[in-house]
Amino acid sequence: MRQEQKSSAVGMIDERARRWLVQVHGGALTAPERAEFEAWLSADVAHRDAYRCVEQLWRDVSVVGALSDVDVSKAAFSRRRTHWSLAAASVVLAVALTFLLLTTGGTVYRTGRGEVRELALADGSHVTLGARSKLRVTFVDTERRADLEAGEAFFSVAKDRTRPFYVRAGDTMVRVVGTQFDLRHGAGNVHVAVKEGVVEVMPAAHAQQPDASVSKRTLTAGQEAVSSGAAIEVHSIVAVEAGAWRVGRLSYENTRLAEVIADANRYSDSEIVFADDRLREVPVTAAFRTDQIDTMLDSLAGSQPIVVDRSRAGRIVLRAAR
Repeated sequence: MRQEQKSSAVGMIDERARRWLVQVHGGALTAPERAEFEAWLSADVAHRDAYRCVEQLWRDVSVVGALSDVDVSKAAFSRRRTHWSLAAASVVLAVALTFLLLTTGGTVYRTGRGEVRELALADGSHVTLGARSKLRVTFVDTERRADLEAGEAFFSVAKDRTRPFYVRAGDTMVRVVGTQFDLRHGAGNVHVAVKEGVVEVMPAAHAQQPDASVSKRTLTAGQEAVSSGAAIEVHSIVAVEAGAWRVGRLSYENTRLAEVIADANRYSDSEIVFADDRLREVPVTAAFRTDQIDTMLDSLAGSQPIVVDRSRAGRIVLRAAR
């Protein structure tokens, strides 16, 4: 019984060490997470030994291909190497951890309504994450990846020519080496606005294809791409306006109302919905602060054939005027 309890305890320590490795190498730890990690290491010499073991194996083995052939759930890990050679254990561990990092792993950041969060990543890059946004960051030895699953983020990417930085939003992929740009996952479209440097925008499905250059667009400072995944349109903007939401300003020129409302909903106390889907395509030119959503809606009703219905608490309905 004692031997089983001891084995169980060792297994739990190994499992925790692997999870910490994924978090530490997955992008960034927040200050509280870093403090928790350091406390865990200091709590027991067995913790430090377990972490050093898995980290050394991770560093010794290069990234292994054919990750889809690995059933991570069935991979056996143990510090008792009686049944494995060290080389075999290294390969399995490296493959499994890489698989975790590139798929379900990494560090996930979320923000709530009206919340803007500053993130410092492990490579020296910085991200400002907008309201009601979700970002997953995954770093491995050969590349840096981020996935903007919802909302908006402004990236200041540290230069590292040996590890390009890829950011995906829906069906759109952005590739950078070092630059500053804003990325917005909007209502049906993805917007990429460059403040400094150069970025490449392409359909995510084409990103790893040899002929990706056929479909990609290269943007420099003062340019914005609007991508639906398959089609990418590029136009000029005022470079300093890229990421203006970071100081509480939202501005749009001849933009679909659906895009404007999608952004407004990330700051509004009440959910804004359409009673008539045709209103989504109404072109809007507007500028307002993130704390002036109600004022923007009233102005919209005064300039467009739209009625703003606030009859239900917590819900604002946009209807077509008769």
